Amino acid sequence: KNTETIGTLHVQTVPEIAQGVRPLLHQQVCMVNNRFMGKDQIPVIANNKIYYGCCEGCVEALEKDDTYRFDFDLITGQKVDKATAVIIRKPDTSDEVVYFGSENSAKKYIEETAKK
Repeated sequence: KNTETIGTLHVQTVPEIAQGVRPLLHQQVCMVNNRFMGKDQIPVIANNKIYYGCCEGCVEALEKDDTYRFDFDLITGQKVDKATAVIIRKPDTSDEVVYFGSENSAKKYIEETAKK
C-alpha cells in the first residue's frame, strides 16, 4: 500500500486515477447510503468480503439484503461488488459516491462528466 509521511504520521494514500481524483477508501464509505463519511465505518463481513455501514440499521441491511452489496458500473453497465469496486465521489456533490468495476471505467466516467 502507498503511504505518505507527514511529520511523524504515516498516512495511507491512494494514487490518482485522473487529475485530482483518487479512489475513496472503502472503510470510509457507507455502502447502504452510498455516501463518503470521512471516517472509518462499521465493517460487515458477508460472503467472505468486507462491506461498511454507518449505523446498526445499515449493518443489518448489509448482512440481510445482498442488493445493498452491489451497484452498477455507470460506464459498462455491469454489476459491481461494492467490496471490490473502485469508489469515487460523484462530481459536483460533497459526499455522494459512485462505484466502478475498474479504474479505466472510473477514469472514463470522470472524463465524460468533465465534458458536460
